[in-house]
Amino acid sequence: MNRACATCPVRQSAACAVLTEDERDALAAAGSTRALAGGEMLFAAGDDGAACATLVSGALKITSFDADGNEQILSLVHPSGFIGELFSPFSHHDVVALTESRLCTFARADMARAVDEYPALARALLRRSQEDLLSARSLLELTGHAKLAMRQRRLGLPLCSTILQARPATLPAISPITLNCL
Repeated sequence: MNRACATCPVRQSAACAVLTEDERDALAAAGSTRALAGGEMLFAAGDDGAACATLVSGALKITSFDADGNEQILSLVHPSGFIGELFSPFSHHDVVALTESRLCTFARADMARAVDEYPALARALLRRSQEDLLSARSLLELTGHAKLAMRQRRLGLPLCSTILQARPATLPAISPITLNCL
């Protein structure tokens, strides 16, 4: 068993959790680990040949910029989240570390090969994509009709989740009062 995989904190929740030990070792051999400081960019919109990655620890944001140059946060990525545009020749959005983060990264071609070779991995990534799509649709629904207070409460839940998942190594303690305010 690959040493990095054996001690990985998202070993049971990342997409690779569906693989056998031998399959996981083969996938790990094709990848590498990468550390990002808070604010460091993983992918930039327009990059070609960008990689795919699984977030091991920390938190990431996926963003775009509108015509006026205002940043729009499209998604928050939590540990065990998969990042990358597997079927696109270039990245459509920026992916930036919110906190110190650690990732397992794979060249797009290696991940495409793994998806072809391991159907269980393909299904796991498809399931995650479907969950992300449902989450995006829920956010669109939220922004359209809810009153401001309700939007703030519903948007606070994913933020709380991100904070709580990233907190152990990277953020100061958070009081229950702070969480109740969200």
